Amino acid sequence: MSATRIIAGIVPPAVKGPSLKPGTIPPEKYFTFSFRYWSEPAYFGLGDVDAGWYRSLIGRLNGFSKEKVARFADDRDFQDAIRYHVVDWDLRNVPLNRSDLTWLPPAIRNNEDEFPIYQFHLSKAVGRIHGFWDSEHCFNIVLLDPLHNLQPSKDVGYVVRPTTPSHCEFSALKVALDTACAVPCAQADCEFAKSVRGVHQATNGDQCIIVAGVTLDVAQCLQELRKKKAVSISEIVAHGITFFE
Repeated sequence: MSATRIIAGIVPPAVKGPSLKPGTIPPEKYFTFSFRYWSEPAYFGLGDVDAGWYRSLIGRLNGFSKEKVARFADDRDFQDAIRYHVVDWDLRNVPLNRSDLTWLPPAIRNNEDEFPIYQFHLSKAVGRIHGFWDSEHCFNIVLLDPLHNLQPSKDVGYVVRPTTPSHCEFSALKVALDTACAVPCAQADCEFAKSVRGVHQATNGDQCIIVAGVTLDVAQCLQELRKKKAVSISEIVAHGITFFE
């Protein structure tokens, strides 16, 4: 049985700090990365990539995790080998401006001097990863670019190729609710239709989510409690909060 997951609201804090420069990095600092600021806008969807591409992504990040951050700042041979450089927003057919990175906090998006967007490749044919360094010298991934669309190359005639967004259970639920709410109910005062529309409206606010895993033994206890008491996970969490307060 898989572990139960509890959902609650959270908004990530802004990150402030200088760009990566030689001489500013602790000598023993290894490469770390974050998906806190990753998004999937047009031309950067992952809906069509296969398992091999994800294997390449994980393999690249695994390899970097064994490298010192200083290599990204001062080792030219290393930089050239992984095609590591600042993104040039003025190149031919670039499909985004930096100002289009609207999911980044303004303090980051509007500060190119301190937070330049860098890229490195998975391989020549597999695409690029784009992101910025924060004050802890952690690389924050902003875009995953399987078709090398952010810096279109001569090899593909500088063409920006279309992609499709990936899907998850949350987006699938949203689509299902949209479809259900678009169907008129034959009964004007249908309570079920009202409840479905209420759930749909509740998902439209400025909300973020955090998914927290629990151990298998706790998950089993939760399942047994729900069977005996017929309560939801939300009710259990609410009672727990009340108890601790």
